[in-house]
Amino acid sequence: MRILAVQLKIGSRDLNLNTYRYHIEDIFRRSQPGDFLIFPEETGLPMSLGHVIDKFGIEIDETADGGEFPKSSDAGTFRSIFLSVGEETRNSFLSFFSEMSRKYQVYALACGNIPEGTKTPRIYNTAYVFDTMGNVVFKQRKVYLTDLERNIGIDSGSMDDVRPFQLEGIKFGIAISLDAFMPDYISRLYESRIILQPDANDVK
Repeated sequence: MRILAVQLKIGSRDLNLNTYRYHIEDIFRRSQPGDFLIFPEETGLPMSLGHVIDKFGIEIDETADGGEFPKSSDAGTFRSIFLSVGEETRNSFLSFFSEMSRKYQVYALACGNIPEGTKTPRIYNTAYVFDTMGNVVFKQRKVYLTDLERNIGIDSGSMDDVRPFQLEGIKFGIAISLDAFMPDYISRLYESRIILQPDANDVK
């Protein structure tokens, strides 16, 4: 098994769902059957934003900068927007990466802020692992959130759910971004042979 870390350069054009899917599939095309593709944190965010743009008819200015850092008072607004496209985001994200993994016969790890539940919906930063048949065989929610994530209404995962998983006889652990720097988190992955750390950092 080759383990391939993917670095994405996302631009405003990727907020078009078809363009973004083409961008991601181009990475799958370069893989070999049996590879394990590790996509970075927030791989699913352009899909979420793409659905928001489609639903509300928002025009994207490709020359605009990133704008101001969201404040804690914005959390309710951002959360409501993400939840309004929750079903579309979940379905398109999971079905797309499932299809790509199956089509190219590779394993894949991809992260997204995917709403879960109906009565009391939650939005977790979750890493999903797909096998070569396109099945979700494991998922890990991020526990330690950044200020930005809290300010847009992301929910924290539970430490009780942190555990290793196994592929082809190898034990893996997943530590999304800040989770990798927290001893109480990493201690739960002590049986792992390899720890995967999907990350998204705009200063890198």
